[in-house]
Formats: sequence, C-alpha cells, structure tokens
Amino acid sequence: MRTVLLVERDKALSQKFSSLLKDRGVNIDLCNRVGSAIERLRYFTYDALVVDFGSKGLRPAEVIPILKKISPRVPIIALTEKTESFLEEEIQKAGVFTCLLKPVKDGVFTDTIDRAVQNKETAH
Repeated sequence: MRTVLLVERDKALSQKFSSLLKDRGVNIDLCNRVGSAIERLRYFTYDALVVDFGSKGLRPAEVIPILKKISPRVPIIALTEKTESFLEEEIQKAGVFTCLLKPVKDGVFTDTIDRAVQNKETAH
C-alpha cells in the first residue's frame, strides 16, 4: 500500500487531504512541522511527500535540499498560497516534483499524488 507524508499546519486541510487519499487506498502520515517530517523520513519509507510552504520562516531553498538528501527518491509536492507566488519560483528551482497553489481542487490534488507515486515507481 502506498503511503504519503503530509506536512500541513491547517487541521481542516489535513483532514480533507487525508480523507481524499484514504478513499483512494493511500495511507497518510500527518505532521504539522517540517522538523517532524525530517525525523519521520529518517525512519520510514514514503511514496510521496506533500509540504505546505506557507509557514513564515520556512525557506524552501533551505528545506528542500535537506528533505532530498534524506530521501532522494521521494517526490516532493509543494503547496503554497496564491498570494505567495514569489515562493513558487524558489520552490521549482529547488527541484520539487511539482508546486500546487492553494486552494487546490480535490481532483488535482489526488491526480498529482498518483503521478508522483507512479513517477517514483518507474524511477527505480
């Protein structure tokens, strides 16, 4: 079974994404801080990582290389607010699988997870 690690501070959004993925047979591991995600990546294997980069002080250019070093084959899907479009370029340059702008439509979110997992599976 596929497992996705979701880093999201918004509890309602975490529950929504979790429900969407569970309906598709995907296990989801939730945490609300990147530090927690880094610890989990060291001990568990994930098929994809979804990170909300909307938190103040969270610099994608600094965080993404750390995540990639710990789990180089795990595709990273970045989330950001439309009002933070300046981050989108920084996130893309850091080498994520893709960047989604919030609010994300349910189908776009689940399709993106499917593509990321398939990309990981074919990269092995």
